[in-house]
Amino acid sequence: RQMCIRDSSASGGAVAGNSFTSLGQTAVMLVGNATTQPSGISITSNAILRVGETLASSSGVFCCSCVSTYIFDNDIRESSRWGVAIRSQDIEGANSGNNTVSHNRITTTGTATKDYGAISLIAYSDAPKSESVISHNRVVDAVGVYSSYAEADDGSGDLVGALLTKYMSYGIYLDNYASGYTVHDNVIAETGTAGIFFHLGWENRVVNNVFFESLDAKYEDGAAQIVAEAAEAPHECSVPRGAAERLLRPTRAPSHGLTRASRAGGRCC
Repeated sequence: RQMCIRDSSASGGAVAGNSFTSLGQTAVMLVGNATTQPSGISITSNAILRVGETLASSSGVFCCSCVSTYIFDNDIRESSRWGVAIRSQDIEGANSGNNTVSHNRITTTGTATKDYGAISLIAYSDAPKSESVISHNRVVDAVGVYSSYAEADDGSGDLVGALLTKYMSYGIYLDNYASGYTVHDNVIAETGTAGIFFHLGWENRVVNNVFFESLDAKYEDGAAQIVAEAAEAPHECSVPRGAAERLLRPTRAPSHGLTRASRAGGRCC
C-alpha cells in the first residue's frame, strides 16, 4: 500500500515502529522554513523498504530545515536516491541544526540516480555550522546509476546505449558547504566513488569510521575512501592508526591505502 508521512511546522512529535513498503516517493518527510521548521521530532525503529518507485529524488527520511531531529534505529532498504537526507535552505535562514542520525541500517540506495550519498547533508554558502552528529550507522551498497548513448563504433550511425553502475555514489555526502558535523563510528561499505565526500564545508570532524570496498578506490587513479573538494586547499587532515596519509590539493584528502577495512580519523575540510 502507498503510504508516507509528511509533516511541516511540527514540534515534539514521533514517528516510531512503522513499516513503509513500495512507496512512490519519500517515506517520512519533515519540511518547513525559518518560522515553520519542524523541531524535536524523533524518527525511530521504522522499517522502510522500496521508496522512490515514482519520484526518483526520494529518501527513506527527508528533513528540510529541521532542528533537533533524532533519526535512530531505522532499517532503510532500496531507495531510488537517499537513505537519510537533511537540507538547509538559503531562504530566510531556514537552517537545519542540532540533528542526530545514529544506529541506522541503510542498504541499497541510489537505484535510479547518481551523485548522491546514502546519508546526504546539504547546506549553502554562509550557512551556519550544523552542530550535528552522524554516528554508528551501517551503510552498505550505495549504487548510483547513469545512462548515456553514443554512435556505434562501426560507422553505421546507430545509437548504442550504456547503463553505468556503480556510478558517483558515496556513503556519506556533505554537500554545498555542509559544516560543523561530527561523523564517528560508522561502517561504510560497497560504494561507487568513495566512503565519504566533503564539498566546500569546514570544521567537520571524522573519527573512528570504517570505510571499505569502495569501487573507485581499488584503482590507482581512482578516488580515495575520503574525498574533499574546496574552492581553496582544504585544511590538512590527520589520519592515525597507521593509515596512509596523503593530501592532494585541492581535491583529495587521504587516499589509496584506505581501501580495505581501514579506520580513518581526524579533522578534515
